[in-house]
Amino acid sequence: MTIRAEIFGGPEERKTRLLVRKKPKQAEVTALTDVVIAREESRRTDMRHEDRPLAERKALQVTFRSRRHHALVVNLSGGGAMIAAKFTPNIGERIHLHLAENDVIECVVRWVKDEHLGLEFAHETKLDCNEEKKETVLRDAVSRMPCEIAMLPVAPEPANDRSADRHPLIWSGQLRSGQHTCPVRLRNISSTGALVQCDRSLRDGADVILDLGDGCDLPAKVRWVVGDLAGLQFAEPFELEQLSMCKPRVMSHTWVRPAYLESDVSAESAWDGPWNRMSLNELRAQLEGFLKH
Repeated sequence: MTIRAEIFGGPEERKTRLLVRKKPKQAEVTALTDVVIAREESRRTDMRHEDRPLAERKALQVTFRSRRHHALVVNLSGGGAMIAAKFTPNIGERIHLHLAENDVIECVVRWVKDEHLGLEFAHETKLDCNEEKKETVLRDAVSRMPCEIAMLPVAPEPANDRSADRHPLIWSGQLRSGQHTCPVRLRNISSTGALVQCDRSLRDGADVILDLGDGCDLPAKVRWVVGDLAGLQFAEPFELEQLSMCKPRVMSHTWVRPAYLESDVSAESAWDGPWNRMSLNELRAQLEGFLKH
């Protein structure tokens, strides 16, 4: 018997070997999700529970600087999208994604790399109706909010053209499909349908019920699905005035710059630009002015 066989064991796996095989200290890593990486700081925004779903490079049209362009969706979720396009916008410029014939979502450019653009979706719920009906819905919704919320103090801002500003209200509800129920967020809504954000996978053509609360149940059919966004078509026309009965939440009227940009981006950068959303007080003042005329 050689010294090597005595130490490491020979073909017969001698029990007298001096070195015993050690078990691995760490379980086998089978995927990236098995590796835990410590976070340097706490999250500053609400994050998705799942990875952003791929859109399989779906072709669609976008409106940029009043012109239509063709683009490919690389991935898409409720908060934003990455698209591939032949034009090069500036950071902070607005782009409209045409997800379907009448379903358009407004975006702002957050980053540009080669032919890929990172887009952030507008946060408020868009009301697809005439201005008079929109004023009525918003006025009634604000009047139903608690006084301590509606009268929050607002920091002074530089004077600018408020005509392009949008309201800060976001409506949400529940979507029922068979025995399943999941929370949804209304991206836009009209008398004939709605664009909703839903984490659950929906089937194109499925019959669903959109529950906006306070007994407002809207039977609908799923017309299309892209990522976690879905277009619904109502079975019967919906009176938007009923939306004021449902309680929306208030979105901040400024965009919070990510922490990784704080050290190397000046305050004058386009990354610092707000979405030009009105605060709740500004919305209230505008609606009161509307009533006086």
